[in-house]
Amino acid sequence: MAFGPLVGRDVPPEVVAGVEKVVRRMESRQLELALGVLETFDRHTPELLADDELKQTIMLSAHANLAAVVDAWRTRAVLDDLPSPQPAVDYSILAAQRGIPGQTLVYAYSLAEDYVTAELFTELRRTDLEPQIQLEVINQIHRAAAKFVAWVVRRLLEVHSAELRRGLSLRSSLLFSTVHAALRGQDVREPNFASVTGYRLAQLHLAVVAWADGESEVGMDALERTARIAAAELGGVGEPLVLPAGRQSLWAWVGLGDRRRGARVRMPSAEHLGADSTRLAIGLPDANLAGFVRSHEQAQAARKLAVEGRLADRIVWYGQEGVAIASLLRRDPVAADQWVRDVLGDLDGPDPALAELRETLRVFLTSGSSYVRTAERLTLHRNTVRYRVTRALDRLPSHTDGLLGRSTDILVALQLRALVGNHGRH
Repeated sequence: MAFGPLVGRDVPPEVVAGVEKVVRRMESRQLELALGVLETFDRHTPELLADDELKQTIMLSAHANLAAVVDAWRTRAVLDDLPSPQPAVDYSILAAQRGIPGQTLVYAYSLAEDYVTAELFTELRRTDLEPQIQLEVINQIHRAAAKFVAWVVRRLLEVHSAELRRGLSLRSSLLFSTVHAALRGQDVREPNFASVTGYRLAQLHLAVVAWADGESEVGMDALERTARIAAAELGGVGEPLVLPAGRQSLWAWVGLGDRRRGARVRMPSAEHLGADSTRLAIGLPDANLAGFVRSHEQAQAARKLAVEGRLADRIVWYGQEGVAIASLLRRDPVAADQWVRDVLGDLDGPDPALAELRETLRVFLTSGSSYVRTAERLTLHRNTVRYRVTRALDRLPSHTDGLLGRSTDILVALQLRALVGNHGRH
């Protein structure tokens, strides 16, 4: 079946103008519509939103689909000549990896079509179009929505089927369901888990998330090689447990045997990661089933901080200075950014000179407020350190009264700004 443009050549211009009027109204509501689609799925197909990664990916997919249908309408493009919306492709791959049936995706698009079409009709009723034109606009919206959904669903089912075939050749669905049951906190028996995954829960674990940064295309095989290299450098005992977790990401657990919790672990070298776009986020060592889950959550939090905070490091460890507290604070990034500004006052801002003062004060506070040790760490003269610290303190809010009573808050704010910069500034 061939798919042409969403708009036929015989559509009267006044009808096209009417649809365009409704489309413009909807464009300003894209975020609201995407959230509405998620709420619809939550009511009817909650399995589509089973975890945070699925929720985030489907949110991006909803945004991309809305933008694609508007663009296809306006450009009169032949649908078969257009690429599939990439976030929608990513969700289809993730759904296949999570064992979500293709038929559920078809149902989801039907639900989304009904919801968005109903919202379009609500907007149409608010226009001043004549009743006859409104009827023609309704007809065009119905036809365009049905055609777009049929086109994108056919494309995505092909992607979903291909990923299922690939996934079955790499891992059985039993492996995925067993690991996800453990991550969801279900009662998982150690002998059964070991027999399905080849990995012991009764040991110390170190979780790793590997992903490809930016627009780079890195194959799953390359990511898996990277994870296995990292596992060896981390001192893994036996084979790591590795699972695909998206189009260009995977999860891994490195078994550290019977070492005690809190054991020192040597981080892998970024030079051994392969492609420059390959990155790793690593949790803290922790034991047994609870540690298996906790270390994974920490690795996921470190990855989120690395991506949203645009950290330059190719390897981000949850235990490195400031990462844990920054991850916790950035669960509400707007509030965290406002708190940093409240604490730092005039010391905050994108100016490089301010960044220099903040870094000097940060190192000073982490050096026991010693000018000598700070000078050594920054390779500066003591008088330069003293001058910068004084200038930094002068820029703090007057209610702060220097470092008196608020040195912890100031240090946390400095750490957060050092890690994620001013990307959240409004």
